Amino acid sequence: MTKPGQCYEETFNIMMNDNEVGKTGRIIHGTVKDPKTKKIIEHAWIEIGTMVIDPTISDGMIRKNQYYKVTSAKPQKSYTDLQAINNVFKQKKGFCKW
Repeated sequence: MTKPGQCYEETFNIMMNDNEVGKTGRIIHGTVKDPKTKKIIEHAWIEIGTMVIDPTISDGMIRKNQYYKVTSAKPQKSYTDLQAINNVFKQKKGFCKW
């Protein structure tokens, strides 16, 4: 699992390094409820159909409806692999919310 605070970079890396995820997945930027503090935080995860990859909470996939229920996820933006690449190249430094 990825350490908290690295969700944007790690979701990008997964999309770029897994051909199947890159073809069919979408990086989602939005908010979730932090399981420890219960605060709403900005976050990134990947959705592939009815499944979610969130490397900060699991090393595998989670059913989307369960993920949304547990994390109170609220998606705000969605990116294909090509859109993600373009956004990363537009940044001046590091990985952050686009």
